[in-house]
Amino acid sequence: MLLSIVAIVVAGIFVGTSNLRIYRANMKELKAEFLPWGEVTADERILVVAPHCDDEALACGAVIHDAVKVGARVHVLLVTNGDGYGEMVRRLERAGPKTYIRFGKKRQQETLDAMRLLGLTDQDVTFLGYPDRGISAMWLSNWTPDNLYTSRYTKCDTSPYANSFRKDAPYCGRALLADLESVILSFRPTSIYYPHPSDQHSDHWGVQCFVQQSIHELRLRPEVREGMYVVHRGDWPVPQGLHPTMRLAPPACLTKLGMEWFGYPLTKEDVALKLRAIRCYKTQLPYMGEYMYSFDRKNELFSTYVPVEIPFIRAAQNSDTEAVWESVTPAMLDPVGDSVKVGFMSRGGDIRAVKCYCDEQNVHVRVELANLHSKRLDYGVSVFGLPDATATRIAVSLDSKGKLTGVGTAVLSGNTFDVTVPLDELGKWDALMVCADSSIEGRKIDRTAWRILLPTGIEAIRKPNPPPALDRPILRTPLAPVRKPL
Repeated sequence: MLLSIVAIVVAGIFVGTSNLRIYRANMKELKAEFLPWGEVTADERILVVAPHCDDEALACGAVIHDAVKVGARVHVLLVTNGDGYGEMVRRLERAGPKTYIRFGKKRQQETLDAMRLLGLTDQDVTFLGYPDRGISAMWLSNWTPDNLYTSRYTKCDTSPYANSFRKDAPYCGRALLADLESVILSFRPTSIYYPHPSDQHSDHWGVQCFVQQSIHELRLRPEVREGMYVVHRGDWPVPQGLHPTMRLAPPACLTKLGMEWFGYPLTKEDVALKLRAIRCYKTQLPYMGEYMYSFDRKNELFSTYVPVEIPFIRAAQNSDTEAVWESVTPAMLDPVGDSVKVGFMSRGGDIRAVKCYCDEQNVHVRVELANLHSKRLDYGVSVFGLPDATATRIAVSLDSKGKLTGVGTAVLSGNTFDVTVPLDELGKWDALMVCADSSIEGRKIDRTAWRILLPTGIEAIRKPNPPPALDRPILRTPLAPVRKPL
């Protein structure tokens, strides 16, 4: 009993100390400088992609309003209706699927009310109707129509909403990607705003993955400008609450990952109007009002995305494995010590960086840990080939008992986790999407952002896929008719 009490006290002290450290680091960023985003112009066509009903106003409310004022075209795309969030729903007696669907319709109406305040019409808003808290599952596993995701709230595996972009949209990644590409091709945006890859909410980083794949498949870079926004990242924004004269600064842990941050300034009138728009989300305010008000500040905040190139190293040149890895620049960096659970449950799960290169036969991935690996943890790497992601979703993991799951090889040594995946398993591809993670008994300890990696010297490996025609969604079999063009 005494040992249990001591353990609880020690854990409490650790959590409190870690939270204070993260809070202070975030507060310090308020004094940091970041680049200006630039003004919105009349010739822009702005697409705002939001995972839930409220993200569009929290992250981009001023951009939307300013775009309307100067005569630019704006379209807001809601991926889910947020029907699974709301303490009020869970507290209702006999709350069932119909209750959650009614709640989703309420949240749709809140978005329409807020967007009208910002100058849009109902025709400028599209609801896709995909499952709340289900987007990451659709990205990782429920990809095809023969393996649909069932919402834990509505109990549906197709959209129950009559106003969804696709009638009875099937809950699978392939359908979501097709709908997203259809909207992009119809609206033809010059700027796309969407969640940051390091946003911790699974729907947010999941939506980012689908947007990234769409942008790559449709060959929109570099012509289309990309603005990535954060909504969920631990103890952030700081301080929480309504502070309209303060700046919105990026989370401290995301400022050293090689991505630039930009501020979009708000006038006093912008701040006042954005507050009115936020107050339209009445179902959310009783439970997270202070948090939502934290986004009504002197600026909105965006980062940009640049795919990372990885080297081609011939097999004859990579016999000295460690020397090769020393020569390879990290393809992505991951924050260290940015999560309470990383330190408390296992320091060996804290990922620091991911390196990657290709040779004639394989793609090689090295996950670098901040500390020595732990025998209590599982480690994994996912490698998806683009654009043919339907048949090329490779996940390799090594559990705490040394059991290998997936295609390829995996080796844990010191503070590294090395994975090799045969290129033949990746189908037709010209880019890779890669993510690494650590977990304990199924609970995630750390997860890197999903990033697009572009192999250099790809002609030595395989012939790249030609750019698709930009007049229709690609790599899709017919699913169901969609609504008329935007």
